[in-house]
Amino acid sequence: MAGSIATIEGVTMASDVQGPDRRAAGLVEDVSALIEQARDAVAVQGNAALTMRNWHIGRRIDVEGLREQRVGYAEEIVATLSRQLTARYGQSFDKSNLHRMIKFSQVFPDVEIVGTLSRQLT
Repeated sequence: MAGSIATIEGVTMASDVQGPDRRAAGLVEDVSALIEQARDAVAVQGNAALTMRNWHIGRRIDVEGLREQRVGYAEEIVATLSRQLTARYGQSFDKSNLHRMIKFSQVFPDVEIVGTLSRQLT
């Protein structure tokens, strides 16, 4: 039920609340819903931003590796980047994650499609 409050050992139920306290209970529910909606929106936007960041990182590494076209050059780049980025930003940028980013950019080479899909992630 909208606006009702459950009771657990001593918690006052909405039906037992009178006047301003009852209005406050309803206001708490309304404000709580706004907070939850904002949290959900931030999570969606954050996931979209991280997805795009990862695609761009993978794309940049892939393009840089292909430009040199030396055997093993891309692996050297990944190893060096991994060490430096992990030192700065943590384990999210270890070699295996960088390889996933590269693969992601290769499987989805169109940035516009990635942008559209990233906003649909939950």
